[in-house]
Amino acid sequence: MSYDDLSKRGIPIPALIKIKKFTGETFVYPKKEVDALVEERMHELAQQLPNISEIQDAHQKQSLSELKKIRDNLRVKMKSIFKHTHDPYQAYLDLLDLQKIKFSSNGKLTEKYWNKFVRDKLFSTKASNQSVNNKVISYVSITELLVEFTKTKELFSYTARELNLGIFNHNIYQTYQEVIYAFINKINSSLPQSFIKIDNINNPHERARKKRENKEQKIYSPSQYIDLLNFVTDIPLHKEQAIIDVETAMSNAEAYKCYDSAWLYVLLHMNNGWRSADVIDFPRIDLKNLSINELNDFKNKELSYEEAKKIIQMVKVKSSTFIHSKNKKRRHFFCSEELTLPLANAIVICELRVRKTNPISDSLIDFNSERNTMKPITHKAFFTQFNPNFKFGSLIMNRTFITLMEDVVKKKFNRNSLEILKHIRNHSDISTTNIYVDIPREYLDFISKQLFDLGYFGYMYDTMATLLLQGNVDDRGGRIQNSHLVKEVFGDIYKLENLANYINSIEKERLTIKQYIESLDKMELQKKFDLVNLGLLPSKEENYQCIYGKCIFEERDCYKCPLSIPHFYAISQICRRVSKTIKSYEKLFNNTSYEGEKTRLANLLYSDLLLLKQAKDRFGEQVIDDFIGEEFKNYQTLISEIRSLPNPSDYITIRRSE
Repeated sequence: MSYDDLSKRGIPIPALIKIKKFTGETFVYPKKEVDALVEERMHELAQQLPNISEIQDAHQKQSLSELKKIRDNLRVKMKSIFKHTHDPYQAYLDLLDLQKIKFSSNGKLTEKYWNKFVRDKLFSTKASNQSVNNKVISYVSITELLVEFTKTKELFSYTARELNLGIFNHNIYQTYQEVIYAFINKINSSLPQSFIKIDNINNPHERARKKRENKEQKIYSPSQYIDLLNFVTDIPLHKEQAIIDVETAMSNAEAYKCYDSAWLYVLLHMNNGWRSADVIDFPRIDLKNLSINELNDFKNKELSYEEAKKIIQMVKVKSSTFIHSKNKKRRHFFCSEELTLPLANAIVICELRVRKTNPISDSLIDFNSERNTMKPITHKAFFTQFNPNFKFGSLIMNRTFITLMEDVVKKKFNRNSLEILKHIRNHSDISTTNIYVDIPREYLDFISKQLFDLGYFGYMYDTMATLLLQGNVDDRGGRIQNSHLVKEVFGDIYKLENLANYINSIEKERLTIKQYIESLDKMELQKKFDLVNLGLLPSKEENYQCIYGKCIFEERDCYKCPLSIPHFYAISQICRRVSKTIKSYEKLFNNTSYEGEKTRLANLLYSDLLLLKQAKDRFGEQVIDDFIGEEFKNYQTLISEIRSLPNPSDYITIRRSE
């Protein structure tokens, strides 16, 4: 049918209705026939439009070796650019050049506005480096689509219906559509007159919203969580499979299934409410203190629990700088006792693989895909011995983890579950998952321990742990430890004899604290101890908790208060404070006549050294070395520096042990 054919079948408009929209018109035409003609014409038009979905298909049809080569070239180029220029837009331009993606002469206006849009977006983002890298790769792919689409004319020359046919349909990635939609909308709003009627475009955001509303939120059941936990902690199984796969990668990259990355990826999800992008960004770990240099060295070696703890502690040192890529807030790292050994093993294998295959990489997880996401072949290889029908999803695992912890906090402590959610995800406006789960009583204690952070130390924490696990603490032993601390740090050269006021006041406060703790019944003490390990007792300062949960000494800083419980991350603050105190001590000793100021500095130095000694005893000297590196070479250098201070014997002395 043609327009000429249709016009011959026109129906004269009755005079009675020849008003408003029909004013000046003579004929109307049957709607069915008009719709049929429009459909026919749009089909013809669709045949003429660039089929940009074919680009996506072409990528999938490329051989694995070609894809790997392209991806590796991109990564090497990106790593180099970000390392030396920190300019994501330049990375974008270089990657376009690398892949020979260039607009034709018919799309120069689109190129101009699109590049400006990309530049503005990249320069305004506050995302992590990994997220920025992903954005750059996305923009490069979208540019390739736009280049294809504008071979014959500018993007702004297409009608909304043409754009719906060519771009805003089910053949193009949803995220690509959202970016292009935002681009068109931005250009339209910046011009005096809209070139494209945005309201007539299929809004990908609206489609995504409806899809989310219609999609049922899913979580894994408590039994599934436990079963998965038991599976991923099977060290002999996964260690063997991961090593075999990494060895395969050395000789045949195309056969590599990324088993080791999958193991580490899933393990991190079991204890941490991180988004997938944050998990993928997991940093490399230095193994120099473990004498493990090659995969062959590790084949027949079994990590001891102490060695595994050292590896996890190295992660904790690095995690003091972790942030959530979405909201830029502190990202906490958790590792339960059950996961310490398997996580350490997975880290070692991934680190040994990165050394050989991609030594310039900053992260351990590599799924050998453009967006560094787990591929179906990797998923199948890892979960086939667990349950071939099981589908692991980062979002579902996050939702499961958070939902389980909500129920734990409600049942065990009868507290607001938002407290634990904020601690896990560090969101100021976090909302619950709106999913109810009833954890069976036999799972409750076990699941709650998966969130326990055993990174606390100090007299208060050790006393609680001792009373719960071993019996009473001996006061005399504590005093001897204080004596040994001063001798260890200051040596016998100062002939220290009495730290009368300061040490006595500390010991009196400790005795009072111990009496308070002993007055609690075991259930109440256990509850407080669990709340500490969950990070749910508030304090005035970051990286500390208060045993009372509400400050009763408003004038005191937490680090000076015997009621506070410091966390592993507080070691960094303590090291910086010790450095500052040493410098102040050196400066003031010969330049002030105020004896009280010297006494204050000596006592402050002693207090921090006492905490540092407790941290060293709990976590090992290597951890102190890692934290103290910014100020001193290591812990022993710090001790030497203190011993070189002017004689403090008039201001800090110690009582002889009885």
